[in-house]
Amino acid sequence: MDINGYSIKNFLESDSIIYIRELSQNDLFEILQNAKILKTRTKFGEKINDLAGKNALLLTKHDLAKFRISFEVATRSLSGNPIVSPLAGNKIEEILSNNYSLKVIARYGISCCAVDTDVITDAEVISKALALPVVNANETAGPCQALSVVMTVWEHFSKLAGLKATVIGDFTKTYPSVLYAFAKCGIDIKLVCPKNLAPSDDIIDYIKQFAEIEICEDLSLAIKTSDIVFAYENDFGDSYKVTLDLLENAKPNAIYLQNVTETMTSCDSAVLECAKSKIFEQGENAMHVLRSCISLISK
Repeated sequence: MDINGYSIKNFLESDSIIYIRELSQNDLFEILQNAKILKTRTKFGEKINDLAGKNALLLTKHDLAKFRISFEVATRSLSGNPIVSPLAGNKIEEILSNNYSLKVIARYGISCCAVDTDVITDAEVISKALALPVVNANETAGPCQALSVVMTVWEHFSKLAGLKATVIGDFTKTYPSVLYAFAKCGIDIKLVCPKNLAPSDDIIDYIKQFAEIEICEDLSLAIKTSDIVFAYENDFGDSYKVTLDLLENAKPNAIYLQNVTETMTSCDSAVLECAKSKIFEQGENAMHVLRSCISLISK
């Protein structure tokens, strides 16, 4: 099913939003459709009361990270009350080893919790301890970043199914959330990496249930048939770096995407500001996706 044929239901099949792989296609479409609706309502100045009278908690190790700002904006725009708890040092490990504090916090009238740490599994563990709906905000494995990529693609092409994406990265180190999101939304994938850094057979076999996937070592060849070029941060060197010349070989309407990081070494700096680059739209859409997640799991 294509996302444009999906009818919004205003609820999720899953109680929490931890990993893309665990979410059904219906849940992915629900989050994306809801994000689009909320974005439009905000654009026209409509007051949104989805979280009116409710508290949303953020447990984070990143005191000044953009996700904290995104969380507060998202929660307040839903008329909710954001509560941010920065956990310095090994505080998160202390909580996870003795989660009595979490059991108490769960009784404070919290509607949902977002977990922003560097450990992929923290959100899953905290979800079980809190017995509350949780959004995994890990920048690598969390669904918000991956779905912000898909939302940007959908806005640009007005569809998802049948598109072709080239994805560059070291798939032995990177959690494949973007690959899962692309595949489950019907986008075919061409991976570009040295063969010894390709995803495991388990990941490949899972993706094949939803979309076509192949591995290619030649970036210029892969890009020629691409609607979407997405790059994970990597240290492969110039032969795998996205340049303006390479992007010119992609389809005329093709777009470039990547998560906004401190280093941004996956492409030439000129690529970030070129007409095909949609990284800033993608960065904005991460907030809209987060807002959608908070809205849906707090109902």
